[in-house]
Amino acid sequence: MESLRRQIRSHFGSMVEIRYPDLVNNVIDTVMSLLTDKNTWEPEYISIFQFVNLFRGKHVTSFVENLAHEALIMSHLSSRQINLVKEVMNRLSQVPVVPPLESLRYISLVLVCPDRNLQSIIEAYLLSASGQLRDDLITCYICLLEHENEQSRKGACRALGTLG
Repeated sequence: MESLRRQIRSHFGSMVEIRYPDLVNNVIDTVMSLLTDKNTWEPEYISIFQFVNLFRGKHVTSFVENLAHEALIMSHLSSRQINLVKEVMNRLSQVPVVPPLESLRYISLVLVCPDRNLQSIIEAYLLSASGQLRDDLITCYICLLEHENEQSRKGACRALGTLG
């Protein structure tokens, strides 16, 4: 498995290092988890089918850059630092499309953290959503009600409550 990890890093690491040097390992971990199912099977090698299935129909550079950007969002939200959370939410508020589901999960986790200042940043983002974005957020948070993590489910409930 380590050999596969090194190969993925050699092919994709430089794409991530340009903009997000601190997140290379996070992105490599994400690619590895997308290629294999660590919970049930941990092969030394992956099949061509697994590799092709992951990258089929995707522009690889954009795909890896998107994974890096998502890793940045999750890292900033997990930090629980007000300035970093504000930065992420300000960026997201400029984009009229719903963020990836895993980013939404991290957003909802901030809603259930004990820091009221952090919660208000997320609430402002959710309350400002309108039209199709609001509808998409509601749909995604309904999906997150079935997440295996209890805190994620609680966060999804809080997000839905805020969205009304």
